[in-house]
Amino acid sequence: RDKENSFAVMLVASKKKKTLILLCTCCIMLVVCTRNHHENNAARSSKGGAKLKPQTVTIATATSAKPTLENSTKGSTSSASSTLQPHLPDECHSYSTTWSRLSSSQKSSLGKHLIVNENAKLVYCPAPYHSMTPWMKAMYYLNNHSLDYADHAKIPANVANDENNHKHLADYTPEQQVDILSTYRKFLVVRHPLTRLVVVYLLKFKAYNPTFARAYGQYIVQKYRPGASPDSAGNDVTFAEFIRYISDTKELDTMNEHWRPLEHLCRHCAIHYDYIVHFENMAEESKKMFQHFNLPLSTPIQPDHWEIIPGSQVKQFFNEIQPSMLLNLVKQYVKD
Repeated sequence: RDKENSFAVMLVASKKKKTLILLCTCCIMLVVCTRNHHENNAARSSKGGAKLKPQTVTIATATSAKPTLENSTKGSTSSASSTLQPHLPDECHSYSTTWSRLSSSQKSSLGKHLIVNENAKLVYCPAPYHSMTPWMKAMYYLNNHSLDYADHAKIPANVANDENNHKHLADYTPEQQVDILSTYRKFLVVRHPLTRLVVVYLLKFKAYNPTFARAYGQYIVQKYRPGASPDSAGNDVTFAEFIRYISDTKELDTMNEHWRPLEHLCRHCAIHYDYIVHFENMAEESKKMFQHFNLPLSTPIQPDHWEIIPGSQVKQFFNEIQPSMLLNLVKQYVKD
């Protein structure tokens, strides 16, 4: 927060070219330092000598340089969360809450989103561009469909992604919801939020998508492009315009789920997920997860190839983003 305050002062005072260059450098340092801080916390927690029982598994979040598989205690919410919490963003600690403290609208939104598998006693929080489809296939397979398909990877995408083929937390009574969240194993997949935004832009705006062009592209062009034609089809949104639109959004819960912060999709600061899988190391971590819980899944989950993008390309896109806008973006996605 001290870094953010210093940046705010610099933003107000900086009008000269040298100061702007310094600000750009500092913004990059903020991201790097924050990441290193999380890595150090994860490293310290792994060396802390905590007494752990091989009951449930926690996979470190995307803030770790090398994802590690760790055992955690099984039992009450407090004992399980004590092992998971060191691997969550530090911002989650200052945003401490629980399911019971979420508002009615937040519970309703999350309840409609969480996938529940009674057979395997699993709860999965799907997120767009986190290779959601392969995991939906696995959840469908575990729901007594092993006789229909030789392997979960063989399940058609349209079958796996059909909402009617899955139960959601909202399908249960409030009492049952509390019981499920307390006793079922909960997991989600994470990836770097800025990388996800680049992928969203490429697939929803750069590659012309008529639905998104009409619903968002036209508005973005009209609002952020001086002299834009009122007849613009919204099919030529630039990355800077897209990021400015996101940066200006105040109510994060109202964002389209394709770019809504993961915390506002899955509430990982409030829901104590038992394990978290890295998108970047998905095959290895999913295999370990399946083995640890004796799930009848033989094929590791592979990321969808169209959702993979090299870091150098992500850097190129963000080179054109103004420091003040980047700083605001970091604040919006800091819990991810």
